[in-house]
Amino acid sequence: MLPVLTYAGIRDSTLGEDSQLGLPLVPLLVFHFALSGVGLGYLLFVPSGSCIRSCGSNSDMMWEMSPVPLLSRLVRYIFWITLFAIKFILALIIFRAMFEATVELQIALPGRESVSELSKIYYSTEWGSDFLLWFAPWRRSGM
Repeated sequence: MLPVLTYAGIRDSTLGEDSQLGLPLVPLLVFHFALSGVGLGYLLFVPSGSCIRSCGSNSDMMWEMSPVPLLSRLVRYIFWITLFAIKFILALIIFRAMFEATVELQIALPGRESVSELSKIYYSTEWGSDFLLWFAPWRRSGM
């Protein structure tokens, strides 16, 4: 929940003069990325059964873990890191292409408008049609 709050603070601080909280952007970004990195590291590297007393029962571990040679473990880690890196790079390429296409089509970009702009244009037919035009390619691409 804390990364969501830091993200909301970042979005508010990017508004500039329209910012309601007036928080500095750079410390918020550093705190957000550090907090997200700690959470990601915990999810990736702390096994679910390793915190028996603090996290509840050890019901996930039905059998003892079999020993894996270091070379096999290294090959597995390299494989998964490579696979996720390729997926991440492909996702970046797709996101960039979709963003450039929406900019070239001059479609309103949801999430890029400030709250004051949204309150002015939300009920207009142009924004509604632009939102549908923005949503359709994302829905079609499966993202």
